[in-house]
Amino acid sequence: MWTAWIFTSNGGKDIWTTDTSMPHVLDEFVSNNLYGTYIPTSRKDIVLYKIDTTKTCVADFYTWTDMLKGTECCDEVWRPFFWVGNTMSDDEWGWGEELKELRIGKFGSVESLWKVLREGAITI
Repeated sequence: MWTAWIFTSNGGKDIWTTDTSMPHVLDEFVSNNLYGTYIPTSRKDIVLYKIDTTKTCVADFYTWTDMLKGTECCDEVWRPFFWVGNTMSDDEWGWGEELKELRIGKFGSVESLWKVLREGAITI
């Protein structure tokens, strides 16, 4: 099982977005104490940025767990997304079909999210 913590908005219902263009968005990350590495993908509308957890104080940010507990916090939270199995070919439980249907706000399906993440993981 794989886990990716994605920075979300709208209480974890949408992928976080910005109007800032590349490479200025990377400067925005650093100015908000998010240190990491930019990972190019085939989707030009997505910035995949692997957080360096040794330089970034992740505890300074709210998480999905805070939202579930009812903690009064900003609507921007780190939310975990899970992937079970290595490929869709070993999908005995129909997980892939569910991921096609499950939407993350304007971003699209969870399946699309994991496709981008797997593509980015190849370049790491």
